[in-house]
Amino acid sequence: RIFNMQGGGGITIGSSILNNNTEIEVLIVSGAIRLDEYYMELGNIQSLTKVTIANGSTYIAENFAYEYEYLRTVELPQSVAQIRSQAFKGSGVTYINLENVTTINDEAFNNSKVSSITFSPDIVNIGQRAFGNIVNLTKVTMPDYLGAGNNMFEGSENIIDLTIPSRQSLATFGITIDNESLT
Repeated sequence: RIFNMQGGGGITIGSSILNNNTEIEVLIVSGAIRLDEYYMELGNIQSLTKVTIANGSTYIAENFAYEYEYLRTVELPQSVAQIRSQAFKGSGVTYINLENVTTINDEAFNNSKVSSITFSPDIVNIGQRAFGNIVNLTKVTMPDYLGAGNNMFEGSENIIDLTIPSRQSLATFGITIDNESLT
């Protein structure tokens, strides 16, 4: 089931709006819904696996899908440039396109289920432990320039395919070479 939210301003996504829609699989957010100031409280809606954000939002709010384990895919428009702290921390998100995101705050994806990350060439900042403790994370492609928070991958010990600029240090990213299969 698809739930399409089109706003006229001031609408928040919260449990009160979605409470009686326990079979939602895809949530499409468009119009003037103010995702940037609120976070989703999805409670026990176990069927919601995909969120599509329409063009116009400029950032994903803090705690947007915090510990929401059922969400798998998030589609971001070109207008989203920032993902705020703990937006997807502990979530079930396995895929998110970061092509246009220029700032990812502290612990944004910490302990999530993301398996592969390719950053925008325009990314300027990634916060502390933004991608820490992600068991599924196996592939990371870093851009040429990056202002990275220390330990951004701390605890993500299964990375086997890592591309970083030659002038960056693995220690900056919280990565140690204990994994013999790293390429």
